[in-house]
Amino acid sequence: MAKLYTVMVAVVLTSLFTVVKTENMTLYISGMMALKGLPWGWGIRPAIELALHHVNGRADVLPGYTLKWIVNDTWADPGHGTKVFVEHISHPPTKLMILGPAYSSVTKSVAQTAPHYNLVEVSPSATSPEFSDRSKFPLLFRTIQSDLSHNPPRVALLKYFGWKRVATLHQNQALWSTTTGKLHDGLSADNITMISFAAFDNDPQHQIQQLKEKDARIILGLFWSPPARVIFCEAYKRGLYGKNYVWIINGGRPDYWWHPTDSDEDELLKRGCTKDDIEKAVEGVIFTDYAYSGEEDVRGVSGFTPSEIWDLYMDLLLTNFTDQESEKSPFAYFAYDSLWSIALTLNNSMNILPNGKKLEDFSYRDVEMANIFKEEMQKTNFIGASGSIRFTDEGDRLGRVTVHQIQRGEEVLIGYYYQYEDKFIWLNEFQWKGGHPPPDSQTVLDVILSVDNRLVIAMDTLAFLGVIAGISCLAFNIKNRNIRYIKMSSPRLNNVICLGSIVMYISVFLFGLDDLVQSTTALSLVCNVRIWIVSFGFTLTFGSLFTKTWRVHYIFFNKKLEKRVVKDKHLFGMIGVLLLFDIAILTSWCIIDPIHRDLIEFENYVTQDGDDADVLVYPVKNSCTSNDVTKWIVILYSYKGVLILFGLFLAWETRNVKMEALNDSKHIGLCVYNVMILSVIGVSVVNILSEHQFDASFTVTSLSIICCTSSVLAIVFVPKVIKVRNNDVDILNTAAGTHSGPVSVIPTENSEFRQTRPMCDCDCHSSLETEKSSLQVPTASCSSGKNVNSKPSGVNINRHSVTHQ
Repeated sequence: MAKLYTVMVAVVLTSLFTVVKTENMTLYISGMMALKGLPWGWGIRPAIELALHHVNGRADVLPGYTLKWIVNDTWADPGHGTKVFVEHISHPPTKLMILGPAYSSVTKSVAQTAPHYNLVEVSPSATSPEFSDRSKFPLLFRTIQSDLSHNPPRVALLKYFGWKRVATLHQNQALWSTTTGKLHDGLSADNITMISFAAFDNDPQHQIQQLKEKDARIILGLFWSPPARVIFCEAYKRGLYGKNYVWIINGGRPDYWWHPTDSDEDELLKRGCTKDDIEKAVEGVIFTDYAYSGEEDVRGVSGFTPSEIWDLYMDLLLTNFTDQESEKSPFAYFAYDSLWSIALTLNNSMNILPNGKKLEDFSYRDVEMANIFKEEMQKTNFIGASGSIRFTDEGDRLGRVTVHQIQRGEEVLIGYYYQYEDKFIWLNEFQWKGGHPPPDSQTVLDVILSVDNRLVIAMDTLAFLGVIAGISCLAFNIKNRNIRYIKMSSPRLNNVICLGSIVMYISVFLFGLDDLVQSTTALSLVCNVRIWIVSFGFTLTFGSLFTKTWRVHYIFFNKKLEKRVVKDKHLFGMIGVLLLFDIAILTSWCIIDPIHRDLIEFENYVTQDGDDADVLVYPVKNSCTSNDVTKWIVILYSYKGVLILFGLFLAWETRNVKMEALNDSKHIGLCVYNVMILSVIGVSVVNILSEHQFDASFTVTSLSIICCTSSVLAIVFVPKVIKVRNNDVDILNTAAGTHSGPVSVIPTENSEFRQTRPMCDCDCHSSLETEKSSLQVPTASCSSGKNVNSKPSGVNINRHSVTHQ
């Protein structure tokens, strides 16, 4: 009933535009159709007949003329088609234009011949990209888009989803090779990288493997349906489908093209694929196709909507041409619009022909009229059954391209791409197995590994406590600097030990910043500051210990028994020299071979589970390095190592010196031993550990610094704190007086030691000279009358003669 109603409406609409044309001149066009050789060739003819009926029924189109066509069967064969065309043109009546052929190979031969007869040609279904070459086909137009028209939406899809890395696979035929070549030009113009360019003849197995090896994720495929099933069989076997892959292929295929036919089912089984395997592989495949019809509710130049034209077409097909609905042509709308394009071109040319010429005056030698026809065809712009009809300068149709996706085994129209506006109109949503469009390559994630936060917090806590301890020792030393017992231990050098210890503790915080600082510049700065702080802190701490030990050795290991003076300023000078060595080495290092941030790469791995599956993880670790870092470390270690060894030698030499005037000399020696042992252990262990054991390396480094520094503070200051807390000390008197018992050298801020007399192993009397009081005490004499050996190794010195100045 609905169909009958549509036909009635069509008849009424036709009558509105129909005027009886009496004594009309007949204009002829040549029809080159493949009535044999193509399954849908016969179905084009009813569409043209319907268009002729509508054109001739319009009083405002070609008034005074009746348009007819003379049909010729090309058999879809280029040779036969050319032969038929030449014979056809050689016989009257004169044809003004050519409609057809339908098949590209036949169109090529006819389109190359037609310019010799000045015949403009309009093809409804020839899609070959080679026809866009105006130098070879100057008079050819097409109401169907070229295969090249699918390249812009393909590129637009890639840009829409942000895919910048793609591969192409095409069947090795002229049609697909040309289209793919033009596609590559479009990809390059939009800075899209093509990682693989593969073409196959018969078996695509090798090319599919190549795509797998190249890790192609977005694959553009151009091929016919029979090899398509083989391609997706091989893709299934190699896992090139699913949530991590997207195939974008050409359309123009029969419905359910992926279902194996009887002829190729055995071939697929031999390859190890079933129908279900192919369906899994094609799920989610995207393809572009021609928009075979215009927008449903839009009435075109004929006065009918696409659906009304289709009903009229099917009625005419089944009534006058065949009783097989299967012979309907998918190109019926394009054929219908081809006839209208010719009719409107002739209609627009009627009033602009020169010298009073009429359309019926056309001859095959009339170049002038042929050029007018071409120019008017070029200007064509109307709404046809297949949509808007416009042509490019190359004679290609500007129209819509449909975008489809296979979803749950069905082809779903997702949207349209409007070529003349370069935009998409979406009707439905894409469906992705992973819930989102896959990336164009395996996601590479640089994961910056870091030391366990618990270790960092633990070490930083210990270092913070160490800083508090260092500040406390410094405050204690300053507060009690006038206490005789404290003053006898060179408090100013002890202050330097405290400052050096605080600096060393602070360096621990810097070792924990590697993974918190992301900026390359900032981390490079941290690397440089850290090496300077560690070096300075060590020099201040150990340098003070070293110089105090050296003073003991210098005074008491005096073979010539000569007077020796060692003031604190001399010791500070030695520390300054050591700092200058640090500055010289570190400055040279920073200038010649700057320390910078580097990333240590660990073995990569691919995630397997969860939303982040198939992510290639590159674990990296921040590191401080330089080009010749080993050389500079050896130089710095050698300098510090020699200093430690010399300090160890001095500590050993003075191990038995017991003198109240230097009340912490034995403690200083113990500190030197600890520094040496902990430094050797720490450096050795850190160098033995691999760069992958960064937790252990950080822990050993931090503990070495903390333990070494803490032991120095404990050994130097704990005995003093105990003495002060037990009130086992005396305040230094401002007035001079005699001293009974063992004489102690009391160093003050400007003190110096002078050995004025050989030491002895007997009870002696002492004298203490003080500049302020000038008090003199008789010089001691030895009751035995014997001189002792000047080397005091292993001797407890309780009585000797000194002068404190």
